[in-house]
Amino acid sequence: MQKYIATVIAAGLMLSSGAALSLSEPNDAFRLERQTAQSDLIFKGTITSIAYRNSAEGIPHTFVTYRVDDVLKGSYGARTLTLRFVGGVERKGVIVRTLVASNAPDFERGQQDVLMMKGNGEVSCPLVQCALGRYRMEQGRVKTEVGGVIAKSNDGGAVVLSGGNARIASGGLAVKLSDGTVATPYSQAEFISLVRSVASQQRTSATRAKPIRSMDPSRPFNGTLPNVAAAPPQLR
Repeated sequence: MQKYIATVIAAGLMLSSGAALSLSEPNDAFRLERQTAQSDLIFKGTITSIAYRNSAEGIPHTFVTYRVDDVLKGSYGARTLTLRFVGGVERKGVIVRTLVASNAPDFERGQQDVLMMKGNGEVSCPLVQCALGRYRMEQGRVKTEVGGVIAKSNDGGAVVLSGGNARIASGGLAVKLSDGTVATPYSQAEFISLVRSVASQQRTSATRAKPIRSMDPSRPFNGTLPNVAAAPPQLR
């Protein structure tokens, strides 16, 4: 029987699945304006491959390669872009070692996302606010990593719908919020247009943006050392 060793990175940012959250409130973790301002590159892409490699220190990392479908902010000329995340799977004989980052996204081939990128290859998670910097394109809707649906309120703002509201919005229906406002789910095209518009109004930050480079999983690398908690007992 295979041995399974799970090592967990201490949480740096936990996701919430609570009630509707406004993207425009100043102190909100989902604030779209803040994310776009902090991003060096924003793009819509499709996952084409996922690979696992260890750093020189022996820490598992995940390499996620996207086909770049549309650049919404910044400059990137290649057709593919590979992101590197701390965490992944290492197999040595019958031993499987898994490193799980509590705030990192979970990827599968074929998924389509809008990503807010910063520091690829320099930090443990190359997304602004890590998992919060990934917007999943699913079934015509735009969702957060934990399944919240991005919707527009009747005052022109944007909210994140969760729970029952998210299920209703996933079907394309408007949702009446507790404060009486009505939220209508963004289509993917509308959300992409919104992100592009917000980013275009922040041109002053574009001159400070750092170029984003693609990672090569075949080349040796030094990883960002995480804050690692004690491993749980081995399962036999």
